[in-house]
Amino acid sequence: MAWASLLQGIDAAADGEKARAVGSFYQALLSGVLVQWLVDPDRAPSAEALASALRTIISNAGPVDAEASASARWP
Repeated sequence: MAWASLLQGIDAAADGEKARAVGSFYQALLSGVLVQWLVDPDRAPSAEALASALRTIISNAGPVDAEASASARWP
């Protein structure tokens, strides 16, 4: 949740579920990039490549299905 607060300004006290989801996303992204860099630093993605990939993913995302989103929430 600290990542959500630090990088997005999300108040965990006001919206704990969102803070946990966003914080977990950043933690997974950071961990994955760190492992790639440790295993093969010459082939680890650059910040520009990651930003481009994220823009592509966002542009291909469809509308949010409220029922699917509700079932995917944290327990």
